[in-house]
Order: sequence, then structure tokens, then C-alpha cells
Amino acid sequence: MRHGRFGEGVVVNCVVKPSDQEVTVAFKGGAGIKKLLLSYAPLERV
Repeated sequence: MRHGRFGEGVVVNCVVKPSDQEVTVAFKGGAGIKKLLLSYAPLERV
């Protein structure tokens, strides 16, 4: 996955929420691990 601010990363977990999905992404470099909601996070598949 790629995020505009955090860069490229690997999805390590996905949890289905009511009408959304929460993904945990381990980003390369200094960004670290982030939990993001797909409805808000501008992620693109690479």
C-alpha cells in the first residue's frame, strides 16, 4: 500500500468495522506502524 504522507508499507492486519475497515500498515522508513480507516486514509494498492 502507498500513503501520500507515510509512503509505502505492508498491511499486517485488517479488521472489519461497521461500514468500514481498519488496516494496520507497517510503513518503511521512519513512519512506523499505523492503524488507518480505509474510509479516511488515502491508500492506494501498489
